[in-house]
Amino acid sequence: MRRRRRAADLAVAVVCAAGTALGTVLCAALASAVPLAAPARQQPAPGTVVVQVMDVSDISPAPTPDPQPITVRLRLTNTGTAALTDLTVDGARGNPIANQSALDAAIAKPSPPDPTLAASFAPTAPIKVSLAAGQSIQLDYDSTSSLSAQGPGLCLCEDRVYPLYFAVHANIDGGDVVVGSAQSFVVSFPTAPQPMRVGWLWPILEPPHRITQDDVFTDDSLASSVSDGRLSRLLDVLATVAGRVRLTVVLDPDLIDELAVMAGGHYSVLHGATTTPGTGAVAAQAWLARLRTILDGSPGLQVAFTPPANPDVASLTAAGLPWAPRPSAAQTRRITTALGDLGGAALLSWPARGTLTAPALQALARAGVSGTVLSPAAAVASGASTGQSAGPSSPSGPSAGPLSLSTPSGTVVSPGTTDGVAAAVDRTVPVGGRGTAGLPELVAQVAVHAVADPQGSPYVAVVPPPNLDPDPAVAERAILATTTAPWAQGVTLGSAAAQSVPAQLTDAAVATALPRQTITTARRVAQDLPGLRTLFVGHPADVLDQLPAGVQRSESAAWLGAPAGSQAIAAAVSSKLEGLLTGVYVVRPANGSYTLGSADSPLPITVQNTFPVAVRVRLSVTAAGGIFGFSATDLGVQQVAAGAKLALHVPVRVDRAGRIKVQVQLLTPSSTPLGNPVVLSVRSTALGEIGQAITVAAAVVLGLALLVRLLRWLRRRRRLQAGAQP
Repeated sequence: MRRRRRAADLAVAVVCAAGTALGTVLCAALASAVPLAAPARQQPAPGTVVVQVMDVSDISPAPTPDPQPITVRLRLTNTGTAALTDLTVDGARGNPIANQSALDAAIAKPSPPDPTLAASFAPTAPIKVSLAAGQSIQLDYDSTSSLSAQGPGLCLCEDRVYPLYFAVHANIDGGDVVVGSAQSFVVSFPTAPQPMRVGWLWPILEPPHRITQDDVFTDDSLASSVSDGRLSRLLDVLATVAGRVRLTVVLDPDLIDELAVMAGGHYSVLHGATTTPGTGAVAAQAWLARLRTILDGSPGLQVAFTPPANPDVASLTAAGLPWAPRPSAAQTRRITTALGDLGGAALLSWPARGTLTAPALQALARAGVSGTVLSPAAAVASGASTGQSAGPSSPSGPSAGPLSLSTPSGTVVSPGTTDGVAAAVDRTVPVGGRGTAGLPELVAQVAVHAVADPQGSPYVAVVPPPNLDPDPAVAERAILATTTAPWAQGVTLGSAAAQSVPAQLTDAAVATALPRQTITTARRVAQDLPGLRTLFVGHPADVLDQLPAGVQRSESAAWLGAPAGSQAIAAAVSSKLEGLLTGVYVVRPANGSYTLGSADSPLPITVQNTFPVAVRVRLSVTAAGGIFGFSATDLGVQQVAAGAKLALHVPVRVDRAGRIKVQVQLLTPSSTPLGNPVVLSVRSTALGEIGQAITVAAAVVLGLALLVRLLRWLRRRRRLQAGAQP
């Protein structure tokens, strides 16, 4: 047939090419009589249609004998340049998954089901679609699930994680071509397991918005965040699941104090060198009231506090610097007023990228911090290889509880999660993440541990990123799907810690968040602050306590990846410290020099106090370069009134004439230097003891010389007289 068609086409071509009148007539007749061959249809390649699973209506179908509806929403996108018609969509249950390694392999490389292991997951009605070039559509793949293996729907036949495999087929020249595919998951528990324990942490953390003063903010972004932004969304999720699940809420006391100050209505916002009134008082009041209502009405929620501003303890420990594990007394009062008495809340550190050094871990224990959030790679259950993360995927099987890390100063507990759970929650729950499309993978990553040990009640923690900005609808479904299903129950970190597993740190690289400028400023404050506490009469603690608070805000682990925020706070703290160190100073004379008329003349020195409170100071007066011949009497501690000058006369002893460079250093009573030393030029017109001794010696020598000359003259005279006699 094809040969005859090609021959006819050739005949038409020959006749038409003749160009004669008869040929023209015959060409038209033959062209109408002989159909031309249809153009070849372009065959789409596999992957031409991108298939995405957007949602699964029931990720944990109930094991019932009667079929129950289950719907999978798919998105199909034709990435080719030609339209695709009469496409069909079908599904199948993939190879059953019984452990973590099989799940990891299925996620890493989705593959068509093994024919010997696959099972039916047919739609309730055939699905046919057409796609124009570049077109995307969404469709619902409706099917059923039950305990029966006889129907076309999904059989919940085993305690397994079931992959659901979807394929889009095109009919090309009578042949079937798969032009797109996708994979999702459901979990099957036909027999009721012992519910596994799932410990969600819900972080309400934020980079600091203050420097040193409690009521002066670097910006007013918290006002919008608590109104309809990130912090509002975090609370939306908590309000929805509270009372239905048990989980641990992690709060930064510095953030709560910021909002408490805002709620008071008297705060200002920096704009360069000026400030303007803040606008977030009402929003902060409403947010704190919501949080308090949630906490008061939800006994299943455990509250844990980070140290204020959640400092990077690893960096601070390495630098030998202090940090405060708890808020100040003033902050504690404001927090208690806002949220009620939460004095029993646990202390929990959330290190940058979930890594810690052994000295930092010991520093946490020594400070009374009972928990720390470590990544799966940062700790390993005792007895496991250090190359394998701890938790449910450890060699001994699913974990019995959180990880217990012992130090010489005490024990610190880490929630204990897995790489798979951590990656899935990070990809699914945040705004802009995979959303409902990622929920089946997250549920599968949690449920696989119940599959592996259905009667052992295994444990796993679900730990979102500390800067989480959640999609409220997705986050709510994620929490409920992993804590209220028949195979799971939510637990708090505190309750789960009773069954903690001995563990140890690995040699994973420790992430640090602090720039060198921040460390330098922190070291200066730690060095100078004790001395400054002895400077002021009446000790204005509210002024001095601002320094370590500002330092700790610059040390927040939230600055990892954003060092400019840390550096800006450190620079402001350094400027504040410099102002305290130079607020009282030695007044330099107009010409910078003094003249002393005698060896023991007093040296006049004036001290200026610019502070609104009295200060106590000492003077150190020495010869520059350690030159001999100058000494000064220590006047002891002197008090200078607020905003006043104090004229002092320092007794000095000068044992040399001429000009001497004298260095005057102002000190606190504990000898902390205040500012830079002042160098004075002192001119002495008197002779000191050495000068006097030299003068006397010179006079004696001169007298002896005169006496010798006189004796010689007398002797010569006698000789002359004797020679003149007859």
